[in-house]
Amino acid sequence: MDYGIWLNMASMLQIQRRRKEIEETKVVEKSTMAELLMKEARALGLIQSAVSDQLFRRIVNEETSKGAWDILKLEFRGDKQVRNVKLQGLRREFEYTRHERQ
Repeated sequence: MDYGIWLNMASMLQIQRRRKEIEETKVVEKSTMAELLMKEARALGLIQSAVSDQLFRRIVNEETSKGAWDILKLEFRGDKQVRNVKLQGLRREFEYTRHERQ
């Protein structure tokens, strides 16, 4: 067999092997992606089922569990300014109850 033809055949075989590897990788990636999507849907469903109707209205349009979680986190924790205001209110209440007891 001519060396040039042999090289051509060898490169064709390598290309075919590489195509198979790529196709197999795509199949694995698709199954992994499907698993991730199922986990994401399950997590979002758990979050949505665990909240009250009032909170559910706020997170119903979120497409990811992370988005829903972030909304709930802001709702219950608030940003720094909200936390400071809540803390001031608690301090006032504490001082008020302390003065009442004395």
